[in-house]
Amino acid sequence: MLEISALVMLIEKFAPTLSKSLLHESGKLLISALEKTFGVSQDDLITAIQNDPDAQNKLSDLERSNQALIAQYASQNYASAVNDRESARDREVKITEITKKRDYIIDFIAVLFIIFFFIVCIMNYYLPVKDDSVMTLLVGQISGGVGLVLAYYYGSSNSLR
Repeated sequence: MLEISALVMLIEKFAPTLSKSLLHESGKLLISALEKTFGVSQDDLITAIQNDPDAQNKLSDLERSNQALIAQYASQNYASAVNDRESARDREVKITEITKKRDYIIDFIAVLFIIFFFIVCIMNYYLPVKDDSVMTLLVGQISGGVGLVLAYYYGSSNSLR
C-alpha cells in the first residue's frame, strides 16, 4: 500500500509544488501520472523513484506538464483556507447575535499570549538560562503563536506557493 506522506517527502526535494498537490483529495490523478512516468504500480512507486537515477528530471518534467492541474489544486487549497478563517470569524458574529454580548474569551487569550511573549523575550534577554536552546525554542514557538494571533485579528496573506 502506498504511503502518501512518504511519497510527498521523497518528491518534495525535486518537485515541491507537485508534492503539495499529492495531498489534495484529487491527487490520485497525479499518482497515476507518476505510475506511468516510472512504469510501476503504486506499491512500487517509492522504490522506483529512489532507485531511478533520472528521477529528478522525470519529476520536474511531470511537474511542468501538469502545471494547470497543480494550479487548480493550489487555488482550491487557498479557497478552503479562506473559508476556514471566515468561519472562525463568523463564529464570533453568531455568538454575539445569540447572546447579545461579545465573547471576550478569545480576546483575553490573545492578549495573554502576547503579554506572555513579551515576558519570555525580556526573561531571555536579562536572565541567564542554563540551557539556552530550550529558551530559544520557547521564544520561537511563542512568536509563531503571536503571528497566528495577529493573522486572526488583522487578516493574513496567502503563504501557499
